[in-house]
Amino acid sequence: MSVLKKSLVVSAIAILAGGAHADSNAAYLEQTGNGNSASVSQLGSGARAGDNGLPGAIVQNGNGNDIAILQNNGGTAGAGGNYIHASKGIDQLGDNNTLAITQTFGSRVFEVQQDATAALSPSADPLNVVTITQTGNMAVSRVNQTYTGSGAAGTANEVSITQTGSQYQLSRVGDSNGFSNEVLFGQDRGVFQSGESNSVSIVQQAANHAVLVAKQSGTGNALDVFQGGGHGNLLASSIQSGSDNVADLYFSGGSNGQLGFSAGGAAEGASVLSASLTQDGAANSVSLTVFGNENQFGFAQIGNGNTAAGTQTGDLNEIAVSQTGDLNIAVYAQLGTGNIAGIVQ
Repeated sequence: MSVLKKSLVVSAIAILAGGAHADSNAAYLEQTGNGNSASVSQLGSGARAGDNGLPGAIVQNGNGNDIAILQNNGGTAGAGGNYIHASKGIDQLGDNNTLAITQTFGSRVFEVQQDATAALSPSADPLNVVTITQTGNMAVSRVNQTYTGSGAAGTANEVSITQTGSQYQLSRVGDSNGFSNEVLFGQDRGVFQSGESNSVSIVQQAANHAVLVAKQSGTGNALDVFQGGGHGNLLASSIQSGSDNVADLYFSGGSNGQLGFSAGGAAEGASVLSASLTQDGAANSVSLTVFGNENQFGFAQIGNGNTAAGTQTGDLNEIAVSQTGDLNIAVYAQLGTGNIAGIVQ
């Protein structure tokens, strides 16, 4: 009987949402228990899935739940979130939950939180998944996944963000979306994962791209960033803490760069403004591929047995690498004219 009730509720939600084509609609939801499913389809403009009003949040509390949100022009998801986890937004509290958000032009994702509890129940599967697909002038403010490890087989949380548009539009991950930058000591926006074997995949194509913050704390994390076909792309601050972390970065276009780390004068004149990627631990690796001119990149690796490798194809590019520790390796190739490389070990 309980399974039948859940199916009826989901069907009712889909039917009602499918008929709502007016503008400025708002949807709120709270589900408690396991194996629940929710579908929110908002086809008008300026719709809101979760908001500052009452009741405000979209919340699933339990295991094996899933949420699917579809929004058109100017929709917002999790708009009530203000980066403190007690706030309103989109919250999934439990293990093996999934969230899929699909949005078109001018839509925004504000606050998403997934909090696994597998450490308290080692037999549970802690795998939570967030998939965000946006087309045209888009932004994601904050995605937070918390998992403390020891959940055995499925130990990885996953975040996948795909943003596509035109060269005259913006793609942002870690955008303030009008919220204060000062909450939580300035680290209030971006993608955050805590635990082990986490993965973040971000694809931004054909627009001015920026990934402002991506922070993974744990063991065996993976970061994959692809920025292609844009101009003035930015990967501002990426931090991986732990061992056996992997970062694969691909950029094409001109005047790409990263902020946050300077190799300093010791880097033989490498005037890179930043190293967006910092890896703190042992046996970490970063791979960089760049096509274009006037790009600036820098990396810092702290620990032993780390590897930094990359290729820059184009003119007036810069790379700065700082490795602190023993048995580290740096291998870079620059193809073009007027390029600068600085390596400090």
